[in-house]
Amino acid sequence: MSPLDKVRLLYTAQSPRTFAEDLTAHMQHGYVFSTPQYLLMVRPVWSKANQDEVNNVWLTFPPELWDAWYIYAFALRDDEGLCGLVKNLLTHMPFYLPLIAWERAGEPLSFFSTDKLFTKYAKLSLV
Repeated sequence: MSPLDKVRLLYTAQSPRTFAEDLTAHMQHGYVFSTPQYLLMVRPVWSKANQDEVNNVWLTFPPELWDAWYIYAFALRDDEGLCGLVKNLLTHMPFYLPLIAWERAGEPLSFFSTDKLFTKYAKLSLV
């Protein structure tokens, strides 16, 4: 299954928006990287904002507040897990921000140190 199809499957009738709406929002206010191997939708956010604000795909924070990349959607053709995610972020991160954030279904938004993730990736890629 393609990464695009994997992300599309995350959307149900109960989703607040369609995949097309979220994709459009990220194309206008964030970044979308799509290849046959992965799909990545990210945007710069302020880590001190509340979760509803960060999840609002149409809300843009002033650049002086940007301190985190929010990974809104990510899928790989092959299951490379954290290594695949960090490798693709390293390749395509438009500029450095000290934090990276994501959430898993039913869990609160989590922020991680960019430097620590990259260090962990470097160790994992040597194995």
